Amino acid sequence: MGALPLPKSDTKEKLYTYEDYSKWVLRKGERYELIGGVPYAMASPSVGHQRINGEIFRQIANFLVGSQIQVFNSPFDVCLSGKGKKDKDVLQPDIAVVFDEKKLENEMFCNGAPDLVIEILSPSSRTRDWFIKMSKYRKAGVREYWIVDPRYRQIDVFLFDKDPTGMDESAVMSYTVEDGKIPVSIISGCEVDLRTVFK
Repeated sequence: MGALPLPKSDTKEKLYTYEDYSKWVLRKGERYELIGGVPYAMASPSVGHQRINGEIFRQIANFLVGSQIQVFNSPFDVCLSGKGKKDKDVLQPDIAVVFDEKKLENEMFCNGAPDLVIEILSPSSRTRDWFIKMSKYRKAGVREYWIVDPRYRQIDVFLFDKDPTGMDESAVMSYTVEDGKIPVSIISGCEVDLRTVFK
C-alpha cells in the first residue's frame, strides 16, 4: 500500500474531510485514506496479503457468530476521531472489531475508534502502519492493535487499554507460527490459530 498523495489542482495544500472524500469519483480498485486531512493512495493488496486477511477475519468472525460484537474487513471506512463527515482521519484498517453499535449508526462508516484494529504489512505500508497509524489508533482509543508481518510470519500485539501511553513494553507481545494460537485479549475465549494463518 503506497503513500502517494492525491494530485491537487491548486498550489495551496487542502486538508480534506470525510465529506470531501465521500464525493470523490475513483477508478475501479482505487482507494485512499485520509491522515490528518492528507489523502494517501492505497495499492491493491497482494494474494498473500488477502489470504492472511481472509483467514484471520474468518476465525474471528466464526467466533463472534451470535454475538453483538461486529468484525469488518477492508475496505471499511473508519472516521477515527468520531467527528463523522467532518473527520480528517479516515482510515481503512485491514480488519476492525467494533463493540459499540452506536458507532455504526451512519451505515456508511464507523464513527470513532474500533476496539481492535489489525493491519497487515506490505513493503510500502510498513512505516505508516508501524508509526503514523499506530499513533493515531492509540490516541483515538483503539484498545488492541495487531501488526501482522507476512515476511517473518509474526504478529505483534499492542494492548493500548492496558497501556494508553504506548510506553510500557509489558503491554506488547510478539507471536510467531511456532506459538500456535494467539489470544484476542479483548474478546474472552477468542483465539487465532497462526498455523492456518501462515500455512
